[in-house]
Amino acid sequence: MNAREYFEGRSQAAEIAESKGFRGFAVIPHPYRVTEAGKQQYRAVDPDYGIWVWLRNDVGEMERYIYWSPHYHIVGPTSSDMEPGDGGSGWVYSFIRSLESFEGMRDEESHEDMYGVFRYILSHAGFPAGSTKQIVTWYGSLANSVFVEEATESWQHEKPSEGVMSVLKREIEEVADVEIEEEEGDGPEVPTDDNGECPVEECDGVLIDVFDVTAYLRQVDPPPDVRETMIAARDWRLGRVLPPPGLKRPQTEEAAREAFEALS
Repeated sequence: MNAREYFEGRSQAAEIAESKGFRGFAVIPHPYRVTEAGKQQYRAVDPDYGIWVWLRNDVGEMERYIYWSPHYHIVGPTSSDMEPGDGGSGWVYSFIRSLESFEGMRDEESHEDMYGVFRYILSHAGFPAGSTKQIVTWYGSLANSVFVEEATESWQHEKPSEGVMSVLKREIEEVADVEIEEEEGDGPEVPTDDNGECPVEECDGVLIDVFDVTAYLRQVDPPPDVRETMIAARDWRLGRVLPPPGLKRPQTEEAAREAFEALS
């Protein structure tokens, strides 16, 4: 298999994933697998880190423990009617595991699980020397072309706001224990304090970040009308529901209240 065939295989893997029911996904190609001798040696040494870290850092000539076996990892949400693999395409494929469900912007377990998966997969991804192709490619509802400034088609999504991206960057920094450099034009930081006091006079409630509503409602059972209001706010912010025409992008607080009233 040459470089062209290696990347053609990635495209074919994406086509199979889409046909099986993946709604949006990333494809990461791997050129090698570990030999049985390598696995046995790794188990004998029993280090506190993964086998690919051991191969790179502790083994002088890792080539003796790996062999050429191109394969492709798919990471992404599936649909409810996803078809099982049957090998009819001539490919061999299998489901490895599920990720923690996403319960909000500050769902640490979800972020850690997602980060861990990509960190491991990328630890031994590969591409031919001198290649200018991206090693991770996105398809379906997660393709780069799907996210635009103003969504005018049903298959498009508006790009996350600076505030959302700022929150995500901080969450990733905490999970990865690194500091992500701000790119020019990212905008000012947005405060992401935990639940705070309600700023409205004579209000004894607390502020819940809209991205944490799902996780909050799993733990707290507010009155039905409060629950419905919180769900409406969450779904509007996530783009699951939209106000009537003319109220989609309110420019004033009064218009925003009118739009929210129409939703709830």
